[in-house]
Amino acid sequence: MTEGSSPTKRLQPQRRRGIVALGLCVLGIVAIWGWVLPAIGSLASVRAAVQRTEGQGINAGAIFYTDVFYSLELRRANQLVDRR
Repeated sequence: MTEGSSPTKRLQPQRRRGIVALGLCVLGIVAIWGWVLPAIGSLASVRAAVQRTEGQGINAGAIFYTDVFYSLELRRANQLVDRR
């Protein structure tokens, strides 16, 4: 084999592209997490929704992982039954 056609020489541009792609992905995630999400969180409508849910005793960060609204309806129904 000649020096210019060794397997390691051919993989270097691919490896470099992979590292650049990984760096761009990390940069994109950091930009979204560090700039876009805080900007969305500072919108008045989002702040009002978070305050409303926290006022009801709900962790706003847990809404997407639980059946919060379903459990609120059950709590209200139980309160109505207990009043009778």
